[in-house]
Amino acid sequence: MVLYRVALVMGFLGVAAILDFGFFTVSYGVLRVVRIPVSWVTRAIGWLIIVLALSATAFLPFNGTADGIASLMGVFSFGVGIYAIGEWLARRWYLTVKRVGLAFISRAARDFYLFVRQHHNFFGWIVLITAWAHALAFLPLLDQVSFGAVWSGALAWVAVTLLFCLGLLTDRRMQLKRRVPRLRRWHIGLGFTFFAIILLHIVAIL
Repeated sequence: MVLYRVALVMGFLGVAAILDFGFFTVSYGVLRVVRIPVSWVTRAIGWLIIVLALSATAFLPFNGTADGIASLMGVFSFGVGIYAIGEWLARRWYLTVKRVGLAFISRAARDFYLFVRQHHNFFGWIVLITAWAHALAFLPLLDQVSFGAVWSGALAWVAVTLLFCLGLLTDRRMQLKRRVPRLRRWHIGLGFTFFAIILLHIVAIL
């Protein structure tokens, strides 16, 4: 039964991640075609999510709506986290296309990769803030949540916080012109670990 739930949630998250990143990629392409600054739109939506997360935790009372608020913040954290890890996916795609030698597709893939890389830190901030908002909104509801959901949620919270700090450390060392291949590998590995913990967290909730 547990394995069935794990497989079911894994399939659901996989489809959700593909649709999420596909929507992100298509939206990027459409905005480029109609000549609307993609960075402006991305930052406007991102700041809207941040303000919503901060408002939800700072100003809204912890009442019957807290469950819905917490769930919404969790969805945002997962969805934007896909965009953040999309830097690795975009880079792999760009290098693959570059080896094939298709100039037009290679330029488009490179532009998309550079865009995702430019906004990676911003995505990281959104994931961190919404993850914290998710955890804080659920604090008054811990007695209504299973033990497995609590400990897996705590692990996810620790993982995303360490992931963010590791990202800051990597950026700092890069600014000092130091090599960071090992830190990059740890950062990517921890990113995938975060999503694996999210999988366990959702299974524990069901």
